[in-house]
Amino acid sequence: WLDALAARHDNFRAALEWAVDRGEVETALRLGAALWRFWQMRGNLREGLDRLRTVLDVPEADGHPELLAAALEAAGGIAYWMGNRDAESYYDESLRIRRELGEPAPIAEALYNRSFTSIFLRGKDRREFERARELLEESLAIFRGVDDERGIAKALWGLGDLLYEAGELEDAERYIVEALDMHRRQGDRFGMAWDFFLLGLTTQKLEQSDKARRHFEEALELVSEARDTSGIPLVLAGLAS
Repeated sequence: WLDALAARHDNFRAALEWAVDRGEVETALRLGAALWRFWQMRGNLREGLDRLRTVLDVPEADGHPELLAAALEAAGGIAYWMGNRDAESYYDESLRIRRELGEPAPIAEALYNRSFTSIFLRGKDRREFERARELLEESLAIFRGVDDERGIAKALWGLGDLLYEAGELEDAERYIVEALDMHRRQGDRFGMAWDFFLLGLTTQKLEQSDKARRHFEEALELVSEARDTSGIPLVLAGLAS
């Protein structure tokens, strides 16, 4: 799918520009929300954020709250990958809209997304780690309540990531392994790649270098297969260290 999108990227650019110019609000919001992961994985972060900001400025976007929330999540995702603090405000606004709409799974997704800005964009303030943990635990509880297995696996990974950052390595490994088992059952290669990467980081900190190397090599195979320009250098850095 990434290759198919890359081959048609100019067409999507043209469609998005047309939708914005014509005031086709729903089309602009849908396209912006749908393309963000492609932009992130294939190295179009700056372009993606610029285009999403243009989409979010389309008049009457507020009249389509569900689509607007998705586009805000997309902007938050790209801003997060750029280390841009605007991620927090995009995610906050998306979460506010999701709570107003009241659908459980999208609320859980918004909580999951918002947790990352507390983990990474606020330094090592322990209060932010606690805030991130509250968000992830609420997200996990909602995903479990609606029996959303993809969501459950993501929230478990998020908790593993948080605990790794907090230095609680054994607990982090336990959560990540559980997420990996679920992603394997789901055939979710994207999720598996990041599970292996995080397991590599965690086992390296536990001074289990051979195990860490195997995890990083598993991750590298998956991100290389997808030609994930964000993931490849992170995994290579793990292997180098």
